[in-house]
Amino acid sequence: MQYGTGGRLRSIGKHLAGKTGTSNDTKDAWFVGFSPDLVVAVYVGFDEPRTLGRYETGAAAALPIFYDFMKEALDGYPDVPFRIPSGIKLVRVNHETGKPATPNDTSVIWEALKPEAVQRPVEQKVIGGDTPDESTETAGIPEISYENSSEDEIQFGTEY
Repeated sequence: MQYGTGGRLRSIGKHLAGKTGTSNDTKDAWFVGFSPDLVVAVYVGFDEPRTLGRYETGAAAALPIFYDFMKEALDGYPDVPFRIPSGIKLVRVNHETGKPATPNDTSVIWEALKPEAVQRPVEQKVIGGDTPDESTETAGIPEISYENSSEDEIQFGTEY
């Protein structure tokens, strides 16, 4: 966990990932998370739907339960990096825009894609982003394609 509401999981010191969720009117809250070898889902809600309370979101109600469980479940085990399945490549993406990263971008994250995937910036939409003029959409953003080659596999936890 590097970003978002689950970021507090970093303090466990293990490779973890997951997603929080909250329904309308905070009637349900959940967190589904995993390590490389363990998957856990936490659901918080009533049998007869009613609000949990204004501030009882997935991050506030479910994530602490997941945190406590995983901290104990993984205690004493070594940190294991995530394994990347064959046929998946990690791609540099601009964290601010969600578009393919350029060499000059400073805020970059890695996203997993199938090798045959091709990102075309003209077709890529970013939630909440402006709808740029199509003629300027691709300016300065390279089209990225991937070859299926096992020689260039990337693993988390290694230096690139």
